[in-house]
Amino acid sequence: MKLSPYQIKNNEKPQNIATILHGAYGDYFEQLLCIVDLAEKYSHHNFLLFFANPYRMEEFLKLDLSFAFKAALSTEIEQNEIDYFYQFQVLDAELKEEVLATLKPDTLKKFDLENNLLPHIYMNTMQAKKQKRFSLPFSLSGQKSYTEIKAHLPADFFDKKTIGFMWRYRSANGAVNPMFMPDENTLKTKYSEILEKAITRWNCNVLVAGMKVKTTEENRYVVDAKFPEYGLNFQHENLHYLPGKVG
Repeated sequence: MKLSPYQIKNNEKPQNIATILHGAYGDYFEQLLCIVDLAEKYSHHNFLLFFANPYRMEEFLKLDLSFAFKAALSTEIEQNEIDYFYQFQVLDAELKEEVLATLKPDTLKKFDLENNLLPHIYMNTMQAKKQKRFSLPFSLSGQKSYTEIKAHLPADFFDKKTIGFMWRYRSANGAVNPMFMPDENTLKTKYSEILEKAITRWNCNVLVAGMKVKTTEENRYVVDAKFPEYGLNFQHENLHYLPGKVG
């Protein structure tokens, strides 16, 4: 069997194929969508998911991962029978330092440590084939959490067109260099002006995530202490903020 970039060859014999999910939430989600696609194409294989971060794992278990043969923390990798790893972003420094460096040489032989597969390139091939697999349904715990979050919104909230806005500001000490990024207040002012104009023009709802979130001991490692307690520069009955960690 050979794992070549973005595909699996010589795949007649059923195998246990593992992947380590790592990085930011967006990285996890993109990697998951790619593995779902592989699992559907090669359903005679078993796909094992290993999470590099326990807090990320807790949140992603709110999605339906029933396509996977197993979902566990990366600390359990060597407790499982694995034939090959189909690994995205294998050259990532954090992955190498925190996970790969802890694995035995025989386990590392099951990785392609040279080809740095990128999930967005895989997803481009999915788009080219007009596949619509760009979402995952909720698990039971995810549905419960979603129901609790919806309770913070008006009952008829989604009767109007809705714009979702995710605030993210890269700090100077983060993993990604914030070079050329405008200062925080400039960005906040720009987005505030755009979203206020959208509400005025279309009478739509705006749903904001990642702002007006108070970092607590309970959610500190879930939100990575990245989200501010302030909001946008305007108030409106159509402007709503998602709460922090619920359930």
